[in-house]
Amino acid sequence: MQVMKRAGTMAGAVALAGAVVLTTAPAHAEPVKGPSCGAGFYLQESHKIRDTGAGRVAGVVYLYYNTSTGYNCVITRRDKDFRTDSIAATVRRSGDNELSRDKGYRSYAGPTYLHAKGQCVKFGGQLVGRFPFGNRSKAEWISGWGHCG
Repeated sequence: MQVMKRAGTMAGAVALAGAVVLTTAPAHAEPVKGPSCGAGFYLQESHKIRDTGAGRVAGVVYLYYNTSTGYNCVITRRDKDFRTDSIAATVRRSGDNELSRDKGYRSYAGPTYLHAKGQCVKFGGQLVGRFPFGNRSKAEWISGWGHCG
């Protein structure tokens, strides 16, 4: 009988612990879903974009590359809690002033494509908006030259 009581108590404690885990909110940024770059593109780098005010994550910028075509693709997605007024995704090729930019919708910008086979690229994302109960703020991140493919 004592063994049955303990087993029942243990099962109740495990169920309660599971319920607590399921109801806790994630402590990380959660970008909204949006478009992809398409078949053949593979993620090269992603970077969180923090707002200039509180330093909270406003969104994430992603760089993809297609080795067979030589095209780069950039997508910026907002965080689910950040309400955007504007959002942009940019990619620039080294050696010239070629810049590809997409000023997207309210949740994402891109995909933005640029051919740069054998050249380095610089990419970035920008978001302007606000978190709930916050002031309007700007969040921007731009990489250095790299991903020379």
